Amino acid sequence: MQRTPAKARAIAVTLLLALQCAPARADALLDRAGVLLDARAPKAAFELLSPLEPQRAGDPAFDYLLGIAALGIGQPTRAIFALERVLDVRAGDVPARAAIARAYLAVGETENARRALAGMRPEDRPAELAAALDRHGLAPSDPDGVRPRGWQAYLEGRAGHDSNVNSATATSQVAIPALGGQSVTLDPSGTRPQAGFLSIAGGIDLRAPLAHALSLSANAAASRLAHRHEDRFDTATLDAGVGLAWARGPDRVDLALQANRLRLDDRRFRDVAGVVAQWQHAVAPDTRLTAFAQQARLSYPSQPVRDADRGVVGVSVLQAFPASGRTTYASAYAGREDERAGSVPHLGHSLAGLRIGLQWPTVGAGTLYVDAAHERRRHGGPEPSFLAVRRDQQFSISAGLH
Repeated sequence: MQRTPAKARAIAVTLLLALQCAPARADALLDRAGVLLDARAPKAAFELLSPLEPQRAGDPAFDYLLGIAALGIGQPTRAIFALERVLDVRAGDVPARAAIARAYLAVGETENARRALAGMRPEDRPAELAAALDRHGLAPSDPDGVRPRGWQAYLEGRAGHDSNVNSATATSQVAIPALGGQSVTLDPSGTRPQAGFLSIAGGIDLRAPLAHALSLSANAAASRLAHRHEDRFDTATLDAGVGLAWARGPDRVDLALQANRLRLDDRRFRDVAGVVAQWQHAVAPDTRLTAFAQQARLSYPSQPVRDADRGVVGVSVLQAFPASGRTTYASAYAGREDERAGSVPHLGHSLAGLRIGLQWPTVGAGTLYVDAAHERRRHGGPEPSFLAVRRDQQFSISAGLH
């Protein structure tokens, strides 16, 4: 009992020294990250800071450096999450506001970038931000922030091998119930061929402001797909659209007219014209909900019996997890494709589908992703040849690294 006060004093001194050393270690970590960023080594800074995000998220100094490092390695979404935490604590932090504006621009959220820069003098914007504004065709001198204007374009080429060019059966003979079960031999164009392919595609997007929260957009794109020794399945597409976007606070509304023309084997095959509406709402910094609707008219110049009107409605949710850097999304939709000719109910169908996806960062600047989808379709009447109502189930899954 006589030694207890001495022990207590020793424990108190030990705890005091530990508390004094912890900030020093933390400062050393941030100092090291700052040195790496100054040396233009954002990848090394990100790898130093990222493992500690679950423990240190909420510390503005830590979050700011983590956001700058994430932005430097091409992970703007991760940067947004970190920098939003900085601004939650220090709303007037000019460097953090400038950095998050760059991140918003990198993911195409120009309205959020405008809000981040509201009230900031043009001379307070760093050179990196001015360059980002210029790349996106935005006005850095606008005293109200960012107003979209200008254009973007792309050009891409692909080469590969398709094991089923026309998505057909490998069976050369089928039994037809309408013919008493007699087997018939399919034309070679109706069975599964395989071929190598080359494709090229390009497009352009134009943007122009109309009012404080309203902007006009227009786009056009074209593509060409050619198969080796299977040119009867070569396709060419032409797309065009024009629309309006309105954004304020956590909400964004898009309304657009769209048109598409598909050519098959150098002949006009299908035309599509329609309208798309979408409403997006940021429930929280890490959560976004979207509702959408599409209505289109499908026309087949050489097969007018297939003409149809197609309508689809759906909802989706996107959830980000800042601690791990992962992002998930899910989308559900339903609709109908109604035949315009009254005598072919088997060509129309109802549909419902679900899509889910996940992406997460790897060490460095890479991002892994997995996407899966399932759609069910039920046709409106029995197939004349097979005397049964057609039901389709379509599954797809893809995974990769970008």
